[in-house]
Amino acid sequence: MDKFRFLLFFVAVIAPSSSNTNIFGGHCSKQDPEVDACLLKSFNNLIEHLKEGDPELGIEQSDTIVIDELSIALGGGPDGYKATFKDIHASGVDDVTITNV
Repeated sequence: MDKFRFLLFFVAVIAPSSSNTNIFGGHCSKQDPEVDACLLKSFNNLIEHLKEGDPELGIEQSDTIVIDELSIALGGGPDGYKATFKDIHASGVDDVTITNV
């Protein structure tokens, strides 16, 4: 989970201020009407960059990601559905593609 949290932190905080924007495909502006497409491209560029790991960021190459806990809630009220999944080991993460933001 620590790697996942670091990745989210990196994408949200460090990456936008990074001078090395070629990894992400440039900056995405909130005012741009195509901001979703820009973010989609940036996330997928980052995934491609990190597939082999990044020693500078302390990220090792791995085909498996471990998520300590994932909770979802669909709908609300008596017909709602809630689920919590723990200790998830997902393999094939090097084939991940973000399709929508």
